[in-house]
Amino acid sequence: MPVFRIRHLTKYQYSGVVRHGHSEARLIPLDMQAQKVLSWNIHITPEPRITHRREDFFGNQVLYFSLEDPHQELAVEANSVVETWFLPLPTKPSTRYIEIRSRIMAEPAFFSERQYLLSSVHCPLGREFRQFFLAICPPNTTLLDALGRLGEIIKKDFTYDRHFTTIHTPVMEILKHRRGVCQDFAHLCISLFRSVGVPARYVSGYLETQPPPGKEKLRGADASHAWFAVFDPNLGWLEFDPTNNKFPDDSYIRLAWGRDYADVSPLKGVLYEGGSQTLQVAVDVDRIAEQKFSLISAETSH
Repeated sequence: MPVFRIRHLTKYQYSGVVRHGHSEARLIPLDMQAQKVLSWNIHITPEPRITHRREDFFGNQVLYFSLEDPHQELAVEANSVVETWFLPLPTKPSTRYIEIRSRIMAEPAFFSERQYLLSSVHCPLGREFRQFFLAICPPNTTLLDALGRLGEIIKKDFTYDRHFTTIHTPVMEILKHRRGVCQDFAHLCISLFRSVGVPARYVSGYLETQPPPGKEKLRGADASHAWFAVFDPNLGWLEFDPTNNKFPDDSYIRLAWGRDYADVSPLKGVLYEGGSQTLQVAVDVDRIAEQKFSLISAETSH
C-alpha cells in the first residue's frame, strides 16, 4: 500500500489592499474505505485571526479562516500524508442502468443518493445528454459496461485541451466541441448519467506525479485532478476517471466530493476590497517509502 506526501500551494496576489476576508479551504483529504490520512497541516499567510474546522454536508473536511489584517497577498499551503490501497471491482452483477432510478426512488435506504439525480450548477440535465448516452448504451447495458463504453468514447473522440475551457464553460460546449480537461469530462459524464436516471457525483483529488517505470505519464498528474462516481444499488459507488479511461487505483488520492465542482472548490471566500487578482497553484505528489514514514510526525495541525 503506497504512502503519498502531497503539497498543494495556492497564492493570490491583489492589485489593491484587502481589508479583510472570510474563506473556506477544502484541502484535507478524505478518510474513507480506500485511503487513510496519516497527517495534515495547513499554513496560511498572513496568519488568520480565526480558524475553525468542520465537516460539510457531503462529509468533506473544511477549514474556515478569517483574515482581518490588511494584505495584498494570500498564500495557503496544505501538506498531507495519505496511505491508499487498491479496491478491486465488485464481483457481484452490476445493475442495468435503466433500472436504477426506479430502485433509488422506491427504496428508503437510498434516500441520500437521490440528491445526485438532480441538475446542479455545473451539471445540467437535458434531452441532448440523454440522446448521446442512449446512442452509446442501449437500455439493457449494465452500469459497469456503460462506464467502459463511455470511457472509450471520450478516449477516442474527445481532446484534452487545457486552453479551451474555464470553470465557467457550460458542459454542453464540452459535448459540442469534444474538448476540455479533467473537470470538464467529469461534469459531462455526470450530466450524461443523471440524464438517464443514475446518481452521479464529482470527485476531486490528486494523482502521483511520477508514472510507474515503462508507463506513460497520466494526463492531469501535474495538478489537482477530477473524476466522478456513479451509484449502483447492487454494488454501491463506483469511481471512474474519464480523462484516463480507467477505474481509479491506489495512485489516486481523494480530496473531496459533491454534486459538482461548486461543492468541492479547494479554496473560496469573500473579500472586502482588493481589486483584481492573479492566482498561482502548485501541486506536488510524491510516493514515499513506507519504512521512512516512521520518521514523519503523524500529529495533525492547522
